[in-house]
Amino acid sequence: MYIFIGSLVHTLDRTTIQYSTRSIVGVGSTGIIDFIVHDVFSDQLEDVLKELLATEEFRAKGWSAEKAKRIVLSHGEFLLPGFIDTHTHAPQFPNISRGQQYELLDWLNHVTFPAEERLADVEYARKIYREVVKRVLSFGTTTCCYYGSLHLEATKALADECLLAGQRAFVGKCNMDRNGSPTYVERNWTASISDTKALIDYVHSLPLLPSQSSLVHPIITPRFAISCTDELLSSLGELASQYPKMAIQTHVSENPSEIAF
Repeated sequence: MYIFIGSLVHTLDRTTIQYSTRSIVGVGSTGIIDFIVHDVFSDQLEDVLKELLATEEFRAKGWSAEKAKRIVLSHGEFLLPGFIDTHTHAPQFPNISRGQQYELLDWLNHVTFPAEERLADVEYARKIYREVVKRVLSFGTTTCCYYGSLHLEATKALADECLLAGQRAFVGKCNMDRNGSPTYVERNWTASISDTKALIDYVHSLPLLPSQSSLVHPIITPRFAISCTDELLSSLGELASQYPKMAIQTHVSENPSEIAF
């Protein structure tokens, strides 16, 4: 259990920001925020905590001011909710800023597909993904939607690294059974679906949080329409219907050459 004491900034809605110069945030043993008290004067801190934690609700959860670890923020530090990144290609971090002379389709063929192909080496993939998750967390991003590569085992490694780092994540194995490179494309739509199902089962088997909720979730991930046959897209749709709460991510009409294709 943790008690954080310091300034806090968050949004009440899309246009309203709330700022408190001194808040108390209590995080329980399950990792869930149990209480927040705003605008507490320094000379009232102990009395506020004592009164709050003496209630039956918090005694039942095992709270006591003595047992909880206190973290007092320094001047200039503040608390805020974690950022949410809804679109990140984990395999592409090694080639950030490379190939800017290309438009999308040429960039994929000359830069991205060769980089992603290297992730067939699971140990290499694990090393890359460990650094990716570490870096994304360092930005304050506590939830991230990740594209993986075409490789089942490498994408399992990405899910593992998210779990180990404590990052809430949606992890998808990329689907692409046409219009890749000669050496970077799935054998056929049935192999793509089989690996996607295997990833879903694997992610669903990962340990739950103490709150009995999942930290890492599978997400269905067709790269984009021109990289997926009709059979693959239809089968992914059928798979999605089996998991009504599962998210889907893809790309649509990103530039003229893709649209013309």
